[in-house]
Amino acid sequence: MLNLQNFEFAIDKRLLKRGLSYFENGQVTSLEKSEENAWLAEVEDTDVYEINVGMNSRGEIVSFSCNCPVNGNICKHVIAVFYALREGKTSAVNSAKSTTKNQFQSLLKSLTRDEYQAFILHYAAQHKDFKTSFELFFAEKIPDADIEKKYRQVVEKLIRKYSGSGFIYYRESKSLSAEVEKLLNTGMQQVVKKNFADAFKLVKAILHPVTETIGYSDDSGAYISDTIFSIIDFLGKISAATEAIGLKEEIFDFIVKELNNSLYFDYGDIGYPLVEIAETLSLQLSRENDLILFFDHQISSASKSDSDYFSGYFLERKVELLKQSGRVDEAEKLIRSNLDVVELRMEEVKKAIQIKNFTEAKRLIQDGIVNAEKKDHPGTVDHWKAELLRIAQLEKDVPSIRKYAKELCFSDHLMSVDHYRIWKSTFTAEEWTNVIESEIKRITARLEKQQKSKKHNSWAVRAEDYLDELAPIYIEEGYGDRLMELVEKANSLNTALQYHDHLFPVFAKRLVTHYIPLLRIDAENSNNRSGYAALAKAMAGIAKDIPQETGRITALADELIAKYSTNPRRPALVDEIKNRFQVEGKVVKINSR
Repeated sequence: MLNLQNFEFAIDKRLLKRGLSYFENGQVTSLEKSEENAWLAEVEDTDVYEINVGMNSRGEIVSFSCNCPVNGNICKHVIAVFYALREGKTSAVNSAKSTTKNQFQSLLKSLTRDEYQAFILHYAAQHKDFKTSFELFFAEKIPDADIEKKYRQVVEKLIRKYSGSGFIYYRESKSLSAEVEKLLNTGMQQVVKKNFADAFKLVKAILHPVTETIGYSDDSGAYISDTIFSIIDFLGKISAATEAIGLKEEIFDFIVKELNNSLYFDYGDIGYPLVEIAETLSLQLSRENDLILFFDHQISSASKSDSDYFSGYFLERKVELLKQSGRVDEAEKLIRSNLDVVELRMEEVKKAIQIKNFTEAKRLIQDGIVNAEKKDHPGTVDHWKAELLRIAQLEKDVPSIRKYAKELCFSDHLMSVDHYRIWKSTFTAEEWTNVIESEIKRITARLEKQQKSKKHNSWAVRAEDYLDELAPIYIEEGYGDRLMELVEKANSLNTALQYHDHLFPVFAKRLVTHYIPLLRIDAENSNNRSGYAALAKAMAGIAKDIPQETGRITALADELIAKYSTNPRRPALVDEIKNRFQVEGKVVKINSR
């Protein structure tokens, strides 16, 4: 259930980022409790939008709404309000602001039509941008207006504004993105008015020039790329609207034309949602052949440049389109002639497994492994081995289950717990003890051999390597003593904290004895506020988890406070420790959060 603590995990990251930006920019201008477990908010955008949020007694979000053009789906305005609620910003509007708002509304109601028009003419004469925005908002009322040209002029002006030096820096990329988002909101207003033609003209005018800016911008914050996805999402909404039936042919032709420009595939995954829109339209318009021609051209071009990924992607899309249009035989033939593409080979493997033709499935997979090894694609090899494991399980082939589960378990020396448990489940308890001890010896021998070739052969260095490979086994098998021994030899605070949860229930006193000198060293070496805070938090966490040893940790806290109180460069360290450890008489209050 969605709540104020987990909503970030359930919402698209691009949309989340826009909502956070609105919150951080102070655009949540009003937030107040309207009734029990219900909140009413206002968010400033191209208009002021009203948001309602309902929560139950457990703090779970049971309803939300916004009167913006997104209409029913979660939007950036609702997300901004979620952030405001979580931060407790319920006093965003004071009585003075509320009074000002009421005064402004009263003023608007008192004006005559002539007074409105006089102000608009006066203001437009002084502010060209306002004149343009006004014309675009009421585009459908201007006969013979070249709205697409106006949109293009606006976006080109914006790009020039933020790329004066020929490059769009990080801060400017954020500002440009915000400006284009405002243009998109203007387009949303056209959709609300069912004016899909002008909304589509906006997309045609801005998609290409905004996408081009990726090539000469610092978009490490993904502001511009997120905006490009917003433009594409907007195009998808237009193409899906039943009232826009007359535009679908034009939208399809526009997308195919744009996709022929490699620009949309040069910078991440921008082109893929455009392909999805084109596929849907091709089926609606019976224009599958036109899109297949485009796919064939892309496959041919990708093959010439030896790009397995792109040729594979477009082959996969062609197969899917053939199937959806009822041309199954053609799709099957295409799959059989392109089994080098992993996704297409997987189709054949699935079919073989479905009819229990495991011999054919294994043959296809073994050939796939050979191809992947030739191309040095270890991830693909593991993918195929996982399929062989699945078949072995279906066939109850214990030797093969053991073989593939073990290989997958220790692939690239990083243990997969799931495969480890599958491997272990094929042995009796007595058998397993011998098997796993033999495996531990094998790993230890290999690590010993590797360590001999290293210049630094201290136990601290060696223990870290051993922990990477052996700790997961020790944890699974409950070999706490062996884990504790390696942690001690590693002699690192971060390492000890990494395995703390597995060790403190059994090795409380021994673990604290190990911690104390490491905490002293960390206090000596830390040199900034975040480092001091991390140290104090670690100390408080240890004291909370191991209450029987709290006295030793609080004694260390007193020692560090006494030592660094006289150091003018370490007041922050003392503050952080004091914030975590509050001693009142004989009662110690620990804040470990």
